[in-house]
Amino acid sequence: MHEINEIETSLKDCEGAIATAAMDYGKIAVSAARARADYDLAYAQELLKISADGEKRTVGEKEALTLIAVQSLFMDCRIREAEADALKRRIGALQSVLTSLQTRASLIKTERSLTNYT
Repeated sequence: MHEINEIETSLKDCEGAIATAAMDYGKIAVSAARARADYDLAYAQELLKISADGEKRTVGEKEALTLIAVQSLFMDCRIREAEADALKRRIGALQSVLTSLQTRASLIKTERSLTNYT
């Protein structure tokens, strides 16, 4: 029974970690979306300014100048998106651990029922 109790404790811990990570992911995903919207809008505004200044530039030059002008928003956006992605991967890993624990518990219960172990 000791092994089952350990697994049940691990299951509860894992479920709690998934719930916490899911709530955190919701907040981080919203933050990342806002950062992306801020960056996209600033990029568009800056690109329009650079395009309207009368200088002859290639598309690549315009894009480079625009990115330099909004680089802090770009960095913030990329960092927040990376944080959201990392947390999403953590949730996936925790779900895999949970599935493994559930399978292990099921196998132990089946084994005990077949051997009449109580």
